[in-house]
Amino acid sequence: MGYLTEELSDEVGRLSQQRGRQYFLSGAVKRIKGDALSINAVVQGTIQYDVTISNVDGFLDYSCTCPYFERDFEPCKHIWAACLAAEQKGYLKGENDIASPDFSAAIPDVFFRKTYPKPALVKKTPATSGWRKQLQPLLAKMGADENRLRFTT
Repeated sequence: MGYLTEELSDEVGRLSQQRGRQYFLSGAVKRIKGDALSINAVVQGTIQYDVTISNVDGFLDYSCTCPYFERDFEPCKHIWAACLAAEQKGYLKGENDIASPDFSAAIPDVFFRKTYPKPALVKKTPATSGWRKQLQPLLAKMGADENRLRFTT
């Protein structure tokens, strides 16, 4: 796995990963433009779908115009195919790929030193990836209340 697919692999179902890889290998990613912070791609499925993936404040945000994503707000095969194409082009690696200087030699040995890995792209938090999903029960209840009122009057 590459840097981008490794970040999203826990969020994308295995079947979507397999189908997305098939889409990628068959050339279904028709167009992709991007840079260190975002990509826009067109992936050919039943029709052409627009895929956007961006790094917003260290969190990956993604969307697709396919019915699966619009219904479930879950990453789809088109998003996975676009991830593979983005990795191939070197997109979405972050703002700075330059290693931070090591100042550990300047710290006296009396201090406890702990090294931290360089921050990578961070997975979406539920607050950014599932806000629509969290609103679904409320919308369903509002719809049920509205229907009940319609039939009682």
